[in-house]
Amino acid sequence: MNNLKSQPFINVEPGKIIKREMDALNWTQKNLSEITNLPVELINQLIENKQSITTEIAIRLAKAFNSSPEFWTNLERNYRKRMKG
Repeated sequence: MNNLKSQPFINVEPGKIIKREMDALNWTQKNLSEITNLPVELINQLIENKQSITTEIAIRLAKAFNSSPEFWTNLERNYRKRMKG
């Protein structure tokens, strides 16, 4: 018998990742808004997970955080998929 205990799955919220990245860089929502050329209101909705990360938003986040658009689209897709299931 396997003695390994399974760990509960944590559904990572895209907004928490955005907030974590902003905090690491000491950025405000206004800073990210200016860098991505997205409205502050939209940045706030992303952080609150009230706005989905579209392909265009993923591209802008990737440039801002020196990551890939695929990271953001996959994060979003997996989060929304798990929320339904």
